[in-house]
Amino acid sequence: MQTVRNPQGIPVKVCCASCAYRQLVDTQARRRCIIREEKVKPNQLCCLWQMSTPLKLAGIGAGMIKRREYLLYYTEQRVEEQRRRDAGEAVRARKTETIRKEFESNNCSIYFNF
Repeated sequence: MQTVRNPQGIPVKVCCASCAYRQLVDTQARRRCIIREEKVKPNQLCCLWQMSTPLKLAGIGAGMIKRREYLLYYTEQRVEEQRRRDAGEAVRARKTETIRKEFESNNCSIYFNF
């Protein structure tokens, strides 16, 4: 089976499973080509193959892991807002950015450092 590399150098198999035109239908996860409008078999390949967007982006490494403490703090803030709304107070939801800045001013970065 042929492979190509995505922009980050990760090898990707050239087949229907990695194609941008692949579509899963029904609960049994049968593959279907949305261009040719037909079922496809494993490892099948046609001349219309294009790498899917998620596979093009694989390996970028821009993702960061948020700290558990921040996630708990954020959840507590949202739960408190909802509790106040349920009590009849007119509470506007705070922006996520506001909650993040508040956490960072009292603690440190919201991201986990390796």
